Amino acid sequence: MPDLHVRDAIRANGSFILWLEETCMRDHAIAVWGRWRPSCTLDELDVSGHRIIEEAGTAIGCLALRVEQTEMTLARLFVDPGHRGRGVGGHVLQRIAEEADRRALPLRLSVLRPNPAFRLYLRHGFELEHETMERLHLLRLPRS
Repeated sequence: MPDLHVRDAIRANGSFILWLEETCMRDHAIAVWGRWRPSCTLDELDVSGHRIIEEAGTAIGCLALRVEQTEMTLARLFVDPGHRGRGVGGHVLQRIAEEADRRALPLRLSVLRPNPAFRLYLRHGFELEHETMERLHLLRLPRS
């Protein structure tokens, strides 16, 4: 994907990040909890660890990644619905997995049960680590 670029988020991206969260997660949250509630307000949003996915200079998605000494956690990976189905999420996920491999760290994430992105994660080497009534917790061990 030659026109795809991932950059660090800045405070001005906050509205876009929260819009993506609602656009991508609202239906899944309602299916699990019966209602939608955003994770935070714009004033509360901490963009550190967030990255913006751009295609040809236009923001089309975001991710949030925590890197610690013993593991990496993918807390968010949202792609604008108008840009789905073209491999953007898979391409970005592959880059994150390669970063985890370079650092020799396991990569963790969780997904709400009704979210079809679960299949994407399985295709990229994640395995079900454990599950709760609401979420599937996945792990990808580093490749050498």
